[in-house]
Amino acid sequence: MNYYFPVICTLSALLTACGAGGVSGSGGGSSSTLAPFVKFSSIAVPGAVQINGSSQQVDYVYNTGISRVTSISAVTPFISGASYVGTYDSNGLTTKAALTSALGTTITVDTAAGGVISNLAAFPNVNVGISANSQDYVLSGRPQSPGWGWDYQTFGVWTTGAGTGAGTVGVASIGAETAASAIPVSGTGNFLGASGGRYVDSTGVNTFVGSDMTATANFGTRSIAFATTNTRTSTDLITSTGNTNLNSSGTLIYNAWVNQFTGVISTVGGGASNAAMTGIATGKFYGPTAQEIGGTFAVTGGGAAYFGAFGGKR
Repeated sequence: MNYYFPVICTLSALLTACGAGGVSGSGGGSSSTLAPFVKFSSIAVPGAVQINGSSQQVDYVYNTGISRVTSISAVTPFISGASYVGTYDSNGLTTKAALTSALGTTITVDTAAGGVISNLAAFPNVNVGISANSQDYVLSGRPQSPGWGWDYQTFGVWTTGAGTGAGTVGVASIGAETAASAIPVSGTGNFLGASGGRYVDSTGVNTFVGSDMTATANFGTRSIAFATTNTRTSTDLITSTGNTNLNSSGTLIYNAWVNQFTGVISTVGGGASNAAMTGIATGKFYGPTAQEIGGTFAVTGGGAAYFGAFGGKR
């Protein structure tokens, strides 16, 4: 049984499992009783916090007999309305993670009910959450991990229905969005970070993906040169192998007084006969003055598909 397709990683669901803070609450809390998220470094523990954001997702069918993905639906648009509620103990460790996607897909990983939240060996700055029934997985960037130091956003990838033959795979970007009026109107910003996601090749074999990410923003022309490099894939979340065919690049643009950018990106290859995959990346600036960046992407081509999310800071 392959549990790993239905896991793609979600938000900050596990971000604190290694050092971000949390706020008090019971079992995830409700949006009406939780203080608004400001930044990770100001979260008090023990407790619970809600972080809002945007997400995309697809439905998939998986043949457990041959361990292959047999079909994937069209990816949904990048839309706001996703939310994540994390509950933390006095040591700042995540004890419960509850995600609701923009379309209403829900995933809950509760350690008190047999769920598991842990670090990944293959991608050290990423955590994994596995539901008690081993059918739902969440992978998320650790925002305050060494080398990243993010304070205003993080990204994630999730999978539901692992081992059942069908479910959803989704990607999300969450955090404290920059007010459109506070985005710089001149100068440049070089954002460094990472991306993570899920790749299904032309034969239906699926793997986890991690990359380094750069995004050079020209605030005067409102354009962003986006690229992922040093891409690695993993089938077991323990070891990883380089796959530069999944490196990607493209130009993203945004309108004045609007905090949302989008554009076409393409991979080096990855499809059948190493055909390039092409699709759309969308994201937002985060922090009081656009200190950080985050978003999601979906590319297809040559019978293959790759869904991911990214984050970074300048």
